[in-house]
Amino acid sequence: MFSAGRVERIVEQLLGGDPHEEKLRRVCDVCTDVIGVDGSALILVGGDLAPRVVGDMNPVSGRLAKLETTLCEGPSADAHRLGEPQLEPYLDDDGQRRWPAFAAAGLDLGVAAVFAFPLRLGGLRLGTLNLHRDHAGPLEDSEVGEAVATSAVVSRAILLLEADAPDERLGVEMHAADDLRSVVNQACGMAAVQLDTSVLRGALRLRIHAFSTSARLVDVAHDVVARRLRFDAVTPLGDHSERVTAGSA
Repeated sequence: MFSAGRVERIVEQLLGGDPHEEKLRRVCDVCTDVIGVDGSALILVGGDLAPRVVGDMNPVSGRLAKLETTLCEGPSADAHRLGEPQLEPYLDDDGQRRWPAFAAAGLDLGVAAVFAFPLRLGGLRLGTLNLHRDHAGPLEDSEVGEAVATSAVVSRAILLLEADAPDERLGVEMHAADDLRSVVNQACGMAAVQLDTSVLRGALRLRIHAFSTSARLVDVAHDVVARRLRFDAVTPLGDHSERVTAGSA
């Protein structure tokens, strides 16, 4: 097993110059290797938009993830809604009772065990990391720990990748509980004006800055609204940095 630090270094390398969708598939490849499963996929959930499969390790992973988005039931839907991992090591047993339509279709694909982990950064809900195995049986405690750690790292990578994606491909949910604070909404709008971009992209830049500086989102928002912090030119996201200047808006 790789350590979470090893996973983070690998994921950092995945943010290089490949097309957006290829980066996401490579993230799934890393997750599959690190955790020791037969396949993985990422599902992003964006506000009122339908859940979107953005990466898959192989055709079975992709079809399994799309089943959830079609049927609106399964481990991913529950993991995203509850904010907790959903572990179903015996899809032909308990899985049939929890998600009857999904379980039956998954078994037809040759899947015997499914596991979903929420992708979150603070109050921001991004979606889920979905894992499956062709044989039944639970994940070991160490594998669950690796999956939780990997999910945190992947959440960071997803935020960066989504911020650099074309507008029509954006999928993260921006209306987390702390986003309801008027100061955060105001700061997102100000960042959008300063960067000459959409409010959604302004919100993403705000979150990236908060995450990279280990600051609370609401504190960054207060700095922007009070004109102690201004977003000007932005370096390419592949460099994982932003230039932020102090001064008046």
